[in-house]
Amino acid sequence: MKIKIINWIKNNALISSILMVSLFTLFGYLTYNSINIGNGKNDSVKNNTIAENKEEPRYSDYSPSEKITSMAAGEDSCNINLSEQCAQIIFNNSTVKFSETFENIMNSAGRKFQTPPAVLIAYMAGINSIHKFSYLFEEENEDELKKSFHWGGQIRGCDDLDPMEQGPYDWIWNWFTATMDATNAGDVLNELSSGRRNAASRCNFIDATYVAAAHFSQANGKGCGAEWSDLIGALKSLSWGSVLEESYAEDRRYEDGSIEAYFKACSY
Repeated sequence: MKIKIINWIKNNALISSILMVSLFTLFGYLTYNSINIGNGKNDSVKNNTIAENKEEPRYSDYSPSEKITSMAAGEDSCNINLSEQCAQIIFNNSTVKFSETFENIMNSAGRKFQTPPAVLIAYMAGINSIHKFSYLFEEENEDELKKSFHWGGQIRGCDDLDPMEQGPYDWIWNWFTATMDATNAGDVLNELSSGRRNAASRCNFIDATYVAAAHFSQANGKGCGAEWSDLIGALKSLSWGSVLEESYAEDRRYEDGSIEAYFKACSY
């Protein structure tokens, strides 16, 4: 019988080869499937565990709006006065309504950095950026301003990739970062959201405003009660930087009354 089988295999070599290949293929297929089934069970358990442990993020986890509102509350001495006179000088229209978000951002900056927030309006007027970016102040554009609640949220008309003057305060990149390093601006940004300082942007209205307020806080030394005369030096230093101090004497824009008018119109 054995001899007959051997002779049959010799005489039917092609059929034998096909049978052997088929058997090996079937064995490999069954082995592969058994491995995948086992892994599939493990992946299913793993995915279910992740799903059970993962908490769905909430908008409030990423938005500092409630903290800003809380920081903004207090006496008028550190607040901006968004009166009809303020609207008139900014928009040339006293009926324009300011948004609550804008008011809270400015008041929180004034209170947290102990500086009159109206000086920020005056500075934007002094560098001729206020008319380009005043759309952010309006009630009808509040959603645009709310983009700044988020890390990396950038306003229109600003390019953070350009290292030169950008945004409402004409921040040059190295001045912006140097001011954060020299003041407590970075710490305050981290109070809004942990690690926010590392993502601070000149094109984010909150970031840019807080760093500017920190500059005036450091420079005037008189807190929210600072008068216009106390702020002129800080206005000039932010306009020109320390390397161009020779330009301070020639710059009379902050002393001829035209920019001071913005400060007075938007102060209590």
